[in-house]
Amino acid sequence: MPDRRSAFIKSTLILLGTLFLFSHSCKTTDPENGLNGYFSLEQLRADFTQMRNALESNHPDRLRYETAATLAGLFDAADSSLRDGMTEGEFYRVVAPLVARTHCGHTNIRPSDGFSSALGNSARVLPLGIYLDNGRAYVDADYGSQSGIALGSEVLAINNEALPGVVERLLAGISADALNTSAKIHRLNRSFYLYYYYFWGEVPRFDLRVKDASSGVESLVQVNARAYSQVSRDAGSRFPWSGRLALEINGSLAVLTVPSFVIGQNPDYRAFFADAFQRLNNGGVKRLIIDIRRGTTICSRRRPRMPSISRARRWC
Repeated sequence: MPDRRSAFIKSTLILLGTLFLFSHSCKTTDPENGLNGYFSLEQLRADFTQMRNALESNHPDRLRYETAATLAGLFDAADSSLRDGMTEGEFYRVVAPLVARTHCGHTNIRPSDGFSSALGNSARVLPLGIYLDNGRAYVDADYGSQSGIALGSEVLAINNEALPGVVERLLAGISADALNTSAKIHRLNRSFYLYYYYFWGEVPRFDLRVKDASSGVESLVQVNARAYSQVSRDAGSRFPWSGRLALEINGSLAVLTVPSFVIGQNPDYRAFFADAFQRLNNGGVKRLIIDIRRGTTICSRRRPRMPSISRARRWC
């Protein structure tokens, strides 16, 4: 019997390594700007075919949520949409939704290193934090927009496109396990400005239709784009990342946060889990939520083992 775990890891590594290999040899009028590099149809087709073959040949469970006919149709249509002179960003917008249809959080793509470096050097993005909740979007942070939009205002449209359509397009291009959307929304709530850039490209000005939370009055507000380096810095200060395990208990409910599966970031994980489950058993906790939305990849040869105390009680 084939080792499904090895096949899964193999497919993941292939996908992460094949996208945008031609970035260093692309035709461009500005070699220093990775955002504006463009590619020949031959280059695009080569990478597209390599990615498709990697998925179809190596992914162990790509047909769990989609039929072979559906995926084939999507890939054929995407292949036909490729054209000579596409930029890396345009190619990403074609490929990312296809990879997301594997419904596998470990099978994803990211722009090339050159694109990411150029993003930090010259890109301009929406300087607002957008928070999605129950199908609606709200401004929850201002990253130097100087727009005067009150925090808590609902965003109804961006550049004449209603928010439900914007969100649908963004969610379709983000990989996550199964049919889960909470992990996708979690990413957007932290980095909406980045994903909007990925899927719409650089926009010098944003026309936002907003509704004031207090008065309910709707208005159209123009927001100028701001440097990505400044916006990402401000956003990063709001969401400092820690790879440490954490347990919070509030009455009969507990939340176990697992931000990383890398043992090196939690070398004392055995002692942590032993103490955590002791606290759970002694504290009368009836419901346990395990938050793994930010979890990074597990190393197959060094996976942490849960202590036996975690199996002594059924958590649901």
